[in-house]
Amino acid sequence: MNDLSERGILELFDPALTDGAQRRRTLPAFVVLIAAWLFVVAFIGPYVGSAMATRLLTVLPRPVMLAGAGVLIAATALWGWWRDRPLAWLACMAFAYLVGTLLSSLGFALVARSDLTGWTRFAVQRGLYGLLVAAPLAVVLLLGKSTFGPPTGSVGRGWKARSKLFGRNGETNSWRAWLGGLALVAGVPFLILMQVASGFALLSLPWWWVGVAVLMSAVNATAEEFIFRWGMQPAVLAGVGVARGLWLQGLFFGLHHLGLSVSVLATLPGALLVGVGSVVFGKSVVETRGLAWAIAAHMVFDIGIFCAFGAEF
Repeated sequence: MNDLSERGILELFDPALTDGAQRRRTLPAFVVLIAAWLFVVAFIGPYVGSAMATRLLTVLPRPVMLAGAGVLIAATALWGWWRDRPLAWLACMAFAYLVGTLLSSLGFALVARSDLTGWTRFAVQRGLYGLLVAAPLAVVLLLGKSTFGPPTGSVGRGWKARSKLFGRNGETNSWRAWLGGLALVAGVPFLILMQVASGFALLSLPWWWVGVAVLMSAVNATAEEFIFRWGMQPAVLAGVGVARGLWLQGLFFGLHHLGLSVSVLATLPGALLVGVGSVVFGKSVVETRGLAWAIAAHMVFDIGIFCAFGAEF
């Protein structure tokens, strides 16, 4: 993979960073990821009151959307296996993601029949979601390891490595310093903003709820980072290159936060921020060779959400 530590995420659009084959794969890769997103929205959306799912299902019946997305991805995998192996592996990873989504419904059904309530119910659900979706992704990672490159470690050894996060004139700093700055400059204001939005819910909760919020954040962030950065990202990067791939996986992750919300327009700004943030998360995984930084950064924002609305889960 290219060393992009001296390029911020806004400099990754340079065409010189991708070769001809990677540029040709960009559109079909985009279509495959959109199909995977639509499958998840159609499958899970009705259960979470998704406005996006409600609107889409007025255009196409749910079985048509599910079958259409699955067939498109499977056809891309078969075509790619004949003509373009990196694209085939990307489609295989997307198909594994669909399989994992179906498996995760079994985990949710098991939790629904249990006596768990509140935050313990949420934590167990998210933990099962992460395990059941990551399992088929792991199979594809293992089978396609020659295409995806060395596996991403779960901790990461490069927190002292220096990197530039944003534009050409931006500051270069270590990933360790970036995490501290992120917590202070973005995490604290986000926590305050979430408290304002919730009517300062934390003031009415017991002191130990902060620990609960941290636990919920850890489970949620770990599950999502394993699925999207550990599982999906290597396939996207192998297909379209690191530069374009980081933004493509960011788009995929951001769309999930838009497509499964109860309101499309109300959550559009948040989905955009999540998408851009996940480009940074993805860059950290490439440069630190691990997930720990991305999980910790992800938790910074999840803590703000769960301190405000976690008691409603």
